[in-house]
Amino acid sequence: LIPIGEAPIPNKEGEQLHIDIFFAQKLKFLTCIDSYSKFLIVKYIEDKSNLEEKVLELLQTFPNVKSIFIDNEPGLSTIQFKSLMERINVQIYYCTPRHSTSNGQIERVHSTLIEISRCLKQEHSLISNFESIMRAVQQYNKTIHSVTGKQPCNILFNKEPHDNMKNVLQNAQEKMLEHHNKKRLQKSYKKGDIIYEKIYGER
Repeated sequence: LIPIGEAPIPNKEGEQLHIDIFFAQKLKFLTCIDSYSKFLIVKYIEDKSNLEEKVLELLQTFPNVKSIFIDNEPGLSTIQFKSLMERINVQIYYCTPRHSTSNGQIERVHSTLIEISRCLKQEHSLISNFESIMRAVQQYNKTIHSVTGKQPCNILFNKEPHDNMKNVLQNAQEKMLEHHNKKRLQKSYKKGDIIYEKIYGER
């Protein structure tokens, strides 16, 4: 496996976002997490035809966004979407296909949401699937994050001091890279080399 590289560290809340499509309990959502505060926003989508509008809605919460990290979702890879982001001065970083760690922040959040939602449905058997996800988001944003040591909502809305947060994020990234890159080797390729890709779950 090739080593995971460093990602940019944001200087303040709302500068750098991770966006993805989330499927849960037969529902589709557009998810967005702020790299700095870890604050999560989830928008329900009936289909993928209005992704541009939903992304614009998300960005209303983060008017100072400079960059977004997204998977190679077709609806977010169009010329129209790229042009839209260029007009509002937002740089797009597309994550490597079939490489779950590339957009790991949002992938881990999805797993957490599913688990919180499952617990909520067990505790309140009458709530709908939509409500369970929305309440899971609310609970997530009010829970102390393992990386920052603070509640995402308190960082985003400046209810707690976070002047040292960039250093906290930097240290967390260094520990993550050290852990994941232990058994990874840097490989160099030259023109003409044949490279095989192992695809999991497909035949």
